Parts: sequence; C-alpha cells; structure tokens
Amino acid sequence: MGVQMKRVVTVVLCTLVSMTLAFPVFADGTVSDEWIWFDSLSSLKMVRVYLPEGYNPHDQDTHYPVIYFLHGGYTTPASYPMFIDALNATIWTGEGDPPEGYIHPVIAAMPDGNFGDYGAMTWWCNSEVNGQYSDYVALDVVNHMDTNYNTIPEVGSRAIMGHSMGGYGALSNALRHSDVFCATATHGGVIDFSTTINGITPWVLGENGGTGPYSPNAGVWSEVMFS
Repeated sequence: MGVQMKRVVTVVLCTLVSMTLAFPVFADGTVSDEWIWFDSLSSLKMVRVYLPEGYNPHDQDTHYPVIYFLHGGYTTPASYPMFIDALNATIWTGEGDPPEGYIHPVIAAMPDGNFGDYGAMTWWCNSEVNGQYSDYVALDVVNHMDTNYNTIPEVGSRAIMGHSMGGYGALSNALRHSDVFCATATHGGVIDFSTTINGITPWVLGENGGTGPYSPNAGVWSEVMFS
C-alpha cells in the first residue's frame, strides 16, 4: 500500500471513529402490549406502549413527552414496526441537546381503534354505531398513560399522529381536543371525505354490479364507503 493510500485510509478511519464518538448507536427502546378496560367503550382494548432506552419507572425526577399514534384502517398497532424503528433511530441517547435530526427521548402510545362492522373502521371518532372512540383516545388513553407512566402531563408535551384512517383521527382529535394535544401530524390521512368518496365510488359500483343494491359486504371499498 502506497503512502498516499495509507493516508487516505487513516483519514477515513479517523472520520469513522469521530462519527462513532459524536453520534450514539440506535436507541433500544422497549415495546409492550397492554390489555386495559376502558369505561368509554365498555370493553378491553390493547394499547402498544413504547418506552425509550433508559426509562426507569422508579425515577420520579425524569418525565417524558408522549406521542400518540393512531393506526389506519385494516391494520393494528402491530402493523407499524417502522414507527418503532423510527423512534429508535432518532432518539438521542447522548449528553446534551440532540444534534439536528435527533429528538429527546419520548414515550409513545399506540391504541387499537378497530371495532364493529364495515371493516372495523371506527375513524377514531365518537359514534352511536361503534362507540366513543374519540373520548377513548383523548381522555381515557391519555389518562392511562399519565397515571401509569412517567409522562409530562401537560398539553405542551403531548402530540398525536396517524396514518390513513389514523391520519384523519389524529387531525380531528387534535382539533377537538386542543386542550389535550399541542401538535399533530397526518400521514396519508383522509382529510376531505367528499374527495375520498368520489374517488372510491367507481370501485364501490363495480363491487355492487354497477347499479346496486349496495351492500357493505360486497367488497373492501364498499366497507370503506359504509364506514
């Protein structure tokens, strides 16, 4: 190996070492599934809880913000391992303020929003058909997290986000409960229902023979329309 090449290799190795020292390895949070009785729904529901690396339930001096993640239709909290991966990849485990692209440690709660007919799509809202799913998220799940975990029980330390049906649920619940959540994000969320209905109408017609009668059991898009 020539002298010049040795210098290049040395520089690369030094750069890698300095990056390793400057940035932590991916965080290693823990995930658990809890079955909890919720009075708002009069039923047991599962909530997947993510706790950041270093979380100590006995440490009453350290408290964390909470992200609430709402899943989409035809999915469950278990359908989003990429959300957990994203938390582990971006939570700063080093000292001081996080560098750009990293965040302080957070807790995350991923409730189950499936129930009933029409693809079990509750849209995370209060309904005489499905139950009080908005109250379940914004009141009961939040209360459970604040009561049982070292959270920061303040509106400024709670965010809500979701995908598809959960994107709608995140935005609608953030607007309905601005006294509970300070921020929201919707990923592929259904925001304008008239646009959504117009978009899926040809598929609904196809599932129902073109002219009806229309049945929620005719296919997936019919279930979505009825929901």
